[in-house]
Amino acid sequence: MKINMNKKLVFRSVLFVLLISAIGGGAYLADQNSHVQEQPEMKLSVENPIESYIQTVYSTYSNEIVSIWDDLSNGKDTDINEVLIKVKEYNTLIENQDIKFNSLNLPIKQQLNTFEKFLVASQEEQNTEQRKVLRRLSWDFVEGHNSVKEGFIKILKENDAEFTVEDDGTILYQFPK
Repeated sequence: MKINMNKKLVFRSVLFVLLISAIGGGAYLADQNSHVQEQPEMKLSVENPIESYIQTVYSTYSNEIVSIWDDLSNGKDTDINEVLIKVKEYNTLIENQDIKFNSLNLPIKQQLNTFEKFLVASQEEQNTEQRKVLRRLSWDFVEGHNSVKEGFIKILKENDAEFTVEDDGTILYQFPK
């Protein structure tokens, strides 16, 4: 009986040690994997500051500002105060960049200016004159968006990047190594 009890105690002890080891090993591996994922991003911004600038300025514009514009121009309900805060944050983001490309910054700032005018005009009472103003601002934003793309392409050309413009307007690029 005592031998059987000792076997159970040894078995439980070994099981406990294996369980603790497995948990510790899993935590160790998870920690190792997280370091591996962080390193490529750091190298990207150190190796090519132009690409880092593009990712910060142009990608934020494309992903955030343009999508908010699409929502507003399509009449989706959005919190105007939140949008104004985003626009101000984005203006600050552009101003705080170490590298400044006027071929991209100037059209984007014009876009933000058009965006703010559209926000103000969209909050006013809708009459015939007001709808004309909103249509004109929408046209200005679309034209300005083309200017932003041209500025982006100019930066790519100046820095010898290989790029293609897809049918949907997406620009794929790669800088030389």
